[in-house]
Amino acid sequence: MNAGPQYRIAPVQSELLTVEQAAEFLNMTKGQIHEMTRARGRERMPIPIPLLRINGNLRFRRSSLEKWLNEIEQYELQQSQPPAA
Repeated sequence: MNAGPQYRIAPVQSELLTVEQAAEFLNMTKGQIHEMTRARGRERMPIPIPLLRINGNLRFRRSSLEKWLNEIEQYELQQSQPPAA
């Protein structure tokens, strides 16, 4: 008996990431991600990690994390430049 054609569904690359997925994307640990999210409230980070709180859960947009990485890179480059005379 033929059950019909078999379809394989490709995994969806979600734009919205969990803490675990964000940690993997940034090559960090979950603990480091949680620490960065807590640091947003305790102290002013030069460029805080972008996050969303949805029903009490932390989520991260992949595109926002990519933009954040670029901003950090630019900030670090500016900090390493000697002051203009």
